[in-house]
Amino acid sequence: MKRNISYWISFLSSHRKDTAIGVLIAFSIIATFYTSFFRHPENLVPAIKDTVPYVLFTSETSVGHHKPFSYFTDLLVQYELPILAFALLGLLFFRRNLYTKFSTYLFVSTWLMFSVVAYKTPWNIVHVTLPMALVAGIGAQEIYRKLGRYAIPLFAIVVIYTAWVSYNVNYIDHSGQFNQLAYVTTAPDFLDMVNRIYTYDKNSEIKVQSPDHWPLAWYLRDYKRVGYYGQILDDPDADIIIIKKEDKEKLEPKLNRTYESADYQLRWGVWLSAFYARKVSSI
Repeated sequence: MKRNISYWISFLSSHRKDTAIGVLIAFSIIATFYTSFFRHPENLVPAIKDTVPYVLFTSETSVGHHKPFSYFTDLLVQYELPILAFALLGLLFFRRNLYTKFSTYLFVSTWLMFSVVAYKTPWNIVHVTLPMALVAGIGAQEIYRKLGRYAIPLFAIVVIYTAWVSYNVNYIDHSGQFNQLAYVTTAPDFLDMVNRIYTYDKNSEIKVQSPDHWPLAWYLRDYKRVGYYGQILDDPDADIIIIKKEDKEKLEPKLNRTYESADYQLRWGVWLSAFYARKVSSI
């Protein structure tokens, strides 16, 4: 380990100009976007001063995005296992030439940086997967050099396995609770509730009396009489009432109108009940 660290320190020291150019390019990209293409240069200092601690420490207070160090590694094992195996093999040949050195450094440093940051979301796995694929190519090349045409069946198995994982993620478990890549915030039947609401006039009164409702506010943004109360009201009646499923017994004795109700899963493990009163044509 110490030998590898010493090697990279020596490598960066001997390529000071290239390292400086890389840092300059990175800073230019940051400056371009954080200043809105230099229209707001005053944003640059706060961007650097405030963003770094936000990225490093925000997950300590932002529930739902705090992930362990092994989060991205676990995703790679679950969804990119063959590529990860080839990449680990490719790491053994990182000293061969400048390309292998660069690819290995890019993969290891990217994986380490994204793993250290506590605030993690699954779409950032792309930043780790791309350099990993480059190193995996080095590993695959070494396998082919050793086995020749006998490596072709192995590669065919890898392609079939990868295609199956891709098909499963995109077409079978695309919004399931065990799909760690999609990070879907709602269950599929949530849209059934939204579409039923859309049959009501935009002036219909909607009372959302459940503390769990996001992203319903986005879908109802065009409705003019929507209230988000988070609890059962003393006067709960409205054209549409949305509550937690377990609050039905609290709500029903307070109703003065006749409703039709249906249950919907907002997200996995969170159920809502919607009560529909008079129905009017949408505008």
